[in-house]
Amino acid sequence: MRFDKEALGCGLTLYSQLENSKAELVFTAYIMETEDNQTVSGKERKVEFCVLDREDREVVLISIPAQQVCTVRSLLIYPHLWQSVEDPYLYRVRALLLDGEEILDEVTAYHAFRAMDRETWDGFRLNEKPFHLKGIRYEADALKQETGGDQLKTDLKLIRELGANTVCLSGSLDWPDFYQICEELGLLIWYDGEKNGSAEIPLFAGKEEYALLTEDHLRRRDMFFYYKACWTQDPFVYLCGHARSYEGERLATVQVYSNQKKIALYVDGVLFEIKESSPCFIYDNVPLEKAQTIISAQAGDCYMAITIKKSQRM
Repeated sequence: MRFDKEALGCGLTLYSQLENSKAELVFTAYIMETEDNQTVSGKERKVEFCVLDREDREVVLISIPAQQVCTVRSLLIYPHLWQSVEDPYLYRVRALLLDGEEILDEVTAYHAFRAMDRETWDGFRLNEKPFHLKGIRYEADALKQETGGDQLKTDLKLIRELGANTVCLSGSLDWPDFYQICEELGLLIWYDGEKNGSAEIPLFAGKEEYALLTEDHLRRRDMFFYYKACWTQDPFVYLCGHARSYEGERLATVQVYSNQKKIALYVDGVLFEIKESSPCFIYDNVPLEKAQTIISAQAGDCYMAITIKKSQRM
């Protein structure tokens, strides 16, 4: 006997329902017969279900006789709730197939205790608190075929970096690692077919003006930092325009994205102007008198500088 890795949840599922500071649990294990079904110890084979917290402490432990489909209910008092990007707390769930004391097989999964429901027609609640969806449209299935899991992990971390809390998919994805990584990062998974009223933008697509990454996934585009300024609180400033070409221009418009309230712009180290206009700061008539001009933006300890080079017309 062994766990059926081709079954739902790779052989192990846990469903939970929250009510009055407790979680009602339903464990299910799927077991398949093998050529050798004789017990080694002479004792009845059983399945042991266990829920462990982040410190690997057993908070739930229960066992039942082994059969093709093993289902058992239990209870967890005061579970640590999964709170999206603020606190993406996961429990580890383990099922052991035992013959006496001998472990014949083992399967593990991760579980988030949470309750989400619709508050109004355009809003939701997570664990009974208002939750605003900040969604990124992501073609994960196509990415899997092209670049594999390593790029997926990198992209999901970038989604988390810019302050999104939701990944929007165009359809279901048969790839368990995707869902686990999202859970670990605190990202809710939503499907594009469900109208949710959230801000939804593409992560990458080189020809789309508002894409956040270049088509090769290697560089953040300016719009990445616009949404980061809108959605995050970690202080930063970002100067746009370092990739554009300036052909003999003597004056330029410089744009800064930041989640800070006040930004000082400097030209070759000399203060040009201070603006208060978060998240987008626009400075007009910035002088470009030299072939190379250093533009810098500062807000407290946050600082960024770029060098603007003027190309000469032929």
